[in-house]
Amino acid sequence: MRFKDKGSLSQLSYSLSSADRQEVLHAISMCSLVNTPELINKMLTMLAREKLFTFDFDIKKALVHSLAKQKQNQALPVFAKKLKTRKILHARRYQQLKLEIIRALMNYPADQVLPILKQQIDTGSGSTTVQAKQVLNKLLEGKPE
Repeated sequence: MRFKDKGSLSQLSYSLSSADRQEVLHAISMCSLVNTPELINKMLTMLAREKLFTFDFDIKKALVHSLAKQKQNQALPVFAKKLKTRKILHARRYQQLKLEIIRALMNYPADQVLPILKQQIDTGSGSTTVQAKQVLNKLLEGKPE
């Protein structure tokens, strides 16, 4: 995987599209070890995709963590969009996903995520606002003046 073997990468890409949920989760965790544009784009597409009646929290959570672990800047606009979205169906699970996204922002430099966190503090509600304030404070504490 670390040497970007084409066969392994194509298998990983195929596994991301599998109907087997466990295979998809495993592939997402493996993607955090590989930094290729094709896999990153596929994961971003998966995270951004909205389906009316289905919402797999574990897959979305794994995508957020894998992208944040690699500090993928391309993920920040997708994260920001997810944080702005309000859902009626699956509202509680979606709220949990927002909390996961906010926590994952800790992996990024403060200057990159400051606008996202401030926007969440200003327009978010309840636990997401509290979480955004905590993450913002931690990032600012660790930032040299």
